[in-house]
Amino acid sequence: MVKDEFTIVMEDGIVLDALSYIPKDLKKPNGLPAIIYCHGFGLSKDSDDASLKDQAEFGYATFSYSMRGQGKSGGVSDIITRRDAQDLINVVNYVKSLPGINDDRVCIAGGSQGGIVPFMAVAMGMDVRCLITDLATPDFASSWIENNSIKLTLLWTLSYDNTKVRYSDNALKFKEWILSGNAYNYQQLFEEFRTNRDFTEIIGNIKIPMLISNAWQDKFFNTTGVIDNLGKFGVFNKLYFGTMIGHGSEVSQEELRYRRKLTDEWLRVWLDDIDGNTINTNLCTYVSSSFPVNDNNWTWKRNYSDAYPFEEIENLKFYLHPGGRLAFTPNESSIDTLSFINEVSTSLTLQQAVNLEFTGNEFSSKFHRSEIIFFSDPFVEDYTMLGAPVVDLYYSSSASSMCQFNLQFYEVDKYGNNKLITRANYTDIFATPYSHRNITFKGQAHSHIFKKGNRLKVIVTNLDNTNGDIFLRTNPFVLPVLESARNYIFMNTSQTSTSVILPILKR
Repeated sequence: MVKDEFTIVMEDGIVLDALSYIPKDLKKPNGLPAIIYCHGFGLSKDSDDASLKDQAEFGYATFSYSMRGQGKSGGVSDIITRRDAQDLINVVNYVKSLPGINDDRVCIAGGSQGGIVPFMAVAMGMDVRCLITDLATPDFASSWIENNSIKLTLLWTLSYDNTKVRYSDNALKFKEWILSGNAYNYQQLFEEFRTNRDFTEIIGNIKIPMLISNAWQDKFFNTTGVIDNLGKFGVFNKLYFGTMIGHGSEVSQEELRYRRKLTDEWLRVWLDDIDGNTINTNLCTYVSSSFPVNDNNWTWKRNYSDAYPFEEIENLKFYLHPGGRLAFTPNESSIDTLSFINEVSTSLTLQQAVNLEFTGNEFSSKFHRSEIIFFSDPFVEDYTMLGAPVVDLYYSSSASSMCQFNLQFYEVDKYGNNKLITRANYTDIFATPYSHRNITFKGQAHSHIFKKGNRLKVIVTNLDNTNGDIFLRTNPFVLPVLESARNYIFMNTSQTSTSVILPILKR
């Protein structure tokens, strides 16, 4: 194969650094099929070098480029916008214009930023044969600030050193707003950050087949962004929801092998016109976690469906009760309120907490983690959860600015072993002291098999971190509120009783 490093000039004068591998002495009547790889945030054209070489060995012309503001490319990064999608459209047009390339057989592949940008570009009209997109959702910007809660991974994404990312002034402003911990700045962030990033309103324009893969345990983007928009896709798509490398997901070697086979077959079908049995069956593949746990990883079970299984769901509703109970009926006792304290020193800033990774004596002396724990009765049968839990929260707070409620969902086996399944987070940035409020919000989507005899545990806390998280370490999933307050949860009647709902597959 022949390696070439070159540049491509965008219409605004920005020069992008690019790379290609072309099979040597291989020609086809209509030209070679091509694969363009898009890299993850903070990486470069060289990040997928091994994949470029491997696919060139199979007879594909392979290309990659560094997105603007990253690698050796010029310009600045504004954090995954339609400008980046337009750059990719320009790169595709350049590749199609090259001699010896089949302009009707071009595939784009990538994950995270490298999955979002081509996803966005095809919604904007990019004409390619097919797409392979991993760890990407059309509402990725909203997912980073879901339910007014800012995921730590957004702050991390805004914090690379300038050898990896050169940020726009706009991106630097977003980081400043986040670290301020100020409700007004958060409001500005929530209003501006989605603009020019989310693209759910145009995904109906997509006219090409896509292989879409997402991880349930993604610490960046909630898979509900794909699930809730399935009805908008008007073309053939193949879906995978499970485990994969990246974004904090557990990794199953068996699932890695399955996805490699799926990806290879996808390329053969759409670039080489070879029939594929796996591609033509099982519209949706989803993988469910369950006990037993080995090396802190769930056991994963693969499931297949010829339709979207998310349409075959019924609700399993648990009401929160005083005394830490979860029950199928509302609380009717005279005790109707529980509370937890968000105790924070006025001297603690978010930047300090981030630097301390939310742990250690100094942090603990300034921020007290508090929680309320609820348990269900043992399950009388197995249940398969598929989708996002829903929280119907009735609450109040002494806070004058912001308050936060984080719910963690665990399964507890009969020996007392427990492990986090998923979570749901909500931040009220317009808190009024002691006003009674109600909010219904979704958590992070997941598929999990609850075993007969085991129990559901729900923890309500002011700091959403867990022990043994290899990716987040001691850091929380979402940034906490640094305003001292007492937060109340109401559980008094069926009309104002806080509940959690698990989406369960119908039998």
